[in-house]
Amino acid sequence: MQNKKAKKQRWSLEKTFLVACAAILAVMVVSAWGSVALLRSTIASYGENVDKDVNALIEIERIRNMGETKTAGARAWFLLGSKAIFDEQAQLKKDYEAALAGFEKRLPLPQVPEIIKKL
Repeated sequence: MQNKKAKKQRWSLEKTFLVACAAILAVMVVSAWGSVALLRSTIASYGENVDKDVNALIEIERIRNMGETKTAGARAWFLLGSKAIFDEQAQLKKDYEAALAGFEKRLPLPQVPEIIKKL
């Protein structure tokens, strides 16, 4: 009789342990599935931001390069005093201001005014 009772208790203990492990496994699977779904949406949104930011960075780099060219042209005009360099400098200044205005209109990001002020 005691042997049956001991077997029943051991079976009950094993059964409880097995049910607990199955419940833990189920919670882990559901948690992993939820994490993967969240990760997928995070990666997708990051990819969208990267595409937008890359275009903005390329454009701002082009504008920065125009600004450096404008500064170099001003130095050349100051040192040489050539009318051709002065005319080129005036046209470059107009192009630079138009590029800044176009950048601000085309990419309405919150950081754009700060970037333009730094340029």
